[in-house]
Amino acid sequence: MAEILSEDGQRAEVDAIAHRILSVDPRNAHAYELIADGFMVAKDHKAALPLLQKAVDLQPKLSRSRINLAACYIALGRTGEAASMLNQIVAEYPKFPLTHYHLALLHEREGNAAAARAEYEAELAN
Repeated sequence: MAEILSEDGQRAEVDAIAHRILSVDPRNAHAYELIADGFMVAKDHKAALPLLQKAVDLQPKLSRSRINLAACYIALGRTGEAASMLNQIVAEYPKFPLTHYHLALLHEREGNAAAARAEYEAELAN
């Protein structure tokens, strides 16, 4: 339900659902991720960061949460943390969607065009 509302641009409703879930189950990683998604859409990566960190702490194997956390790290210039997280995901799940894409963004930010191109190619090959 929350994903459908989010796709329709109804962020307030999504946030309300997520907060209701957390009031009953404060260990629900998906609820933290839903709230963080709204901040990421608004380009408020600083606000999304602790929510995604909480989601990863609760469910460390959820690669989507880790990729979103890495995206926040990239946006905030914390490339070392992003690289570590993304490389760990690649080691565990070499073809997980968007991992190589975010590594490419990281390499672009660092000015390494050749490495960025290789990661874009790896993403397209998946």
